[in-house]
Amino acid sequence: MKAERPGTGQKFVAAIPETAARLGVYEIVPTWCGIVPSQSWSDELHVHSQLEISYVLEGSGELEVDGRRLSIGSGDVLAVFPGELHRMRAERGAEMGLAFIGFEVRLARETGGSGVNEANRTIGAFLHSRERVKLDDNRYGVGGMMESFRRALESGMPGQDEITHRLAVACFMSAAWLFTSLECPFPERRAPGEWLPIDASGEKDSGGIFVRAERFIFANLRRDIRMSDIARHVNTSVRSLQRLFENRGFNYRMYSNWIRLDIAQFQLMATNRPIKIISRDVGYRSQAFFTEAFHKRFGMTPLEYRRLRGGD
Repeated sequence: MKAERPGTGQKFVAAIPETAARLGVYEIVPTWCGIVPSQSWSDELHVHSQLEISYVLEGSGELEVDGRRLSIGSGDVLAVFPGELHRMRAERGAEMGLAFIGFEVRLARETGGSGVNEANRTIGAFLHSRERVKLDDNRYGVGGMMESFRRALESGMPGQDEITHRLAVACFMSAAWLFTSLECPFPERRAPGEWLPIDASGEKDSGGIFVRAERFIFANLRRDIRMSDIARHVNTSVRSLQRLFENRGFNYRMYSNWIRLDIAQFQLMATNRPIKIISRDVGYRSQAFFTEAFHKRFGMTPLEYRRLRGGD
């Protein structure tokens, strides 16, 4: 890391070598990090293009995001998304210490290799979460990792770049679980404030049939594939495949639409690609059908969503 060790009372910010970590269909790229030692301080209102995850090490204060003010204190994990006008500050007359990491989150160039796995569902839900503050309850270990992260930053030890990179990625995934999985072990965001439970705990998926089916769906997003096409590809019967979907609480058509809209939602937030091109790439025959499906799920049009997230 190209920065000096922090001195007492100094804010410390450093760049992280921008190496992508592949998690499902996403690439997570830690870009910068830092600590604010416990003191009385206040940020100016600002916006950045990356997702920022912070952890309150000690003390108490306030997070302001797009005009909303939220009280924060020791043990809280904070998430601020690209394009959000925000600032943090210690409580008046008090001190607060903070560790923070910035991430670029993007789709991998080839999205067919990993299928729609646990990481995809969790990250997809996290990226359109409406919550900004969660208390770390030790189930996901965000606090412990952030404390290790702080020690790694302050130590100047050999191999520090690799250590901080691995810790940063682990912090990202743990925070994603914290913000999306308090009630459901495999969350899928159905609409703002609503969840689709997935319970496959009693399922016997011999040979990873469902995983292979997921990969086939991903590889054929732009085609109108049928259940029989998937069953033939994974060498099982249509009825057996239907049961695998039903055990997760949905049917094939609903699931494939969910995949398409998750990818489209992410591209609207993270890229400037034309909406018409995005709708075509995720398999919609017309932009009008895409707009209707997107509005039904997210409660707004694709253009409104892009503007809300700070895009053009």
